[in-house]
Amino acid sequence: SRLPPHFSAPPLGSPSRCWRALCSWRGCVSGMGAACCRNTTRDVGVSYAEVQAMLDKKREPPEKAQLQRRSSRCCDRPCLKALLAALVLYILMLTLSIGASLFMPPPEHCAVEDCKLTPMPAPFPVDVGTSINIAGLRWPVDELDLTGVWWVHRSAGGAASGSDTNGVFPPLDAAALVSFAGGERILDDGTGGDGDAVYPLIMRLPFATPRTFGYRSSYLYWAGRAIVNLLVGSGEEAAPATTVAWMNRTYARVDLVGRLIKRGEGEWFHPADERTGAAYTLERVIDENGAATEKWANFLQAMGSQELRVWGVDDACRRRCELAAYVFLMPASTSCKLCEQACA
Repeated sequence: SRLPPHFSAPPLGSPSRCWRALCSWRGCVSGMGAACCRNTTRDVGVSYAEVQAMLDKKREPPEKAQLQRRSSRCCDRPCLKALLAALVLYILMLTLSIGASLFMPPPEHCAVEDCKLTPMPAPFPVDVGTSINIAGLRWPVDELDLTGVWWVHRSAGGAASGSDTNGVFPPLDAAALVSFAGGERILDDGTGGDGDAVYPLIMRLPFATPRTFGYRSSYLYWAGRAIVNLLVGSGEEAAPATTVAWMNRTYARVDLVGRLIKRGEGEWFHPADERTGAAYTLERVIDENGAATEKWANFLQAMGSQELRVWGVDDACRRRCELAAYVFLMPASTSCKLCEQACA
């Protein structure tokens, strides 16, 4: 016989084991006896001679070959035609959209704007916090300096639950930069404060304000966010702002996030807890004058090839529209023009 010697060995194991061995025909060569193979192959309509021939020719068993033939029949059925029709329709709609946008004037700002970080863009896409635009001159900058632009990133070894995302604070799950420009100082009674340094110093920081947050331009994240926005609305609508209460010069509590602890000049730390599931660090990468700090190089390295994405306008309709177009790979210039007309 041309079969391996162990094919003449007596059958091993129970009939159920023989049956499982036949499901992978290589089981007949891996220690199961010839009688086991004969009995089991007969039960499924495959002769022992056919098994021997398949071993000699190194062919797959009929069951697997038949399954492969069935899967290849899709090419002869409507599924492939439907796929080709959808592709042609997508290309046609994309071509018509690009053509129609050529005759539309470009808006001053798009709802979603991307920019490269090398070389450093000027003006910077995220508003730089200054002593003038933070809380409208009502913030004691000399006492608590929040000027510039801050890099939000995960701290090494700070995960509490192993999650990279933060479900309760929408900007942190993809945020790269944050600015306190445009923040509003409020008192416990909800009124605006003056420029004194009476603690607690409370600031209301809106999520949806254009150019307050800078995000990583990850396609998977933004595609998922576009679907969520279309189905249930955006996170900014559910939680339009957060409140930060500085209890003293080195400690603050952020609504929906947790604690902030000052580590040094230009650096704050949020330890991991059950709310966020991870530890975050805020480091100043742009100073009040718009110049890069020593942390800028680390920020560029962390961003890699990704661009920085910011909200250009405070219009929920245009944001949803442009994000949906982004999922379908429509050029940004085209989606910007079409969405402005659609949401007018």
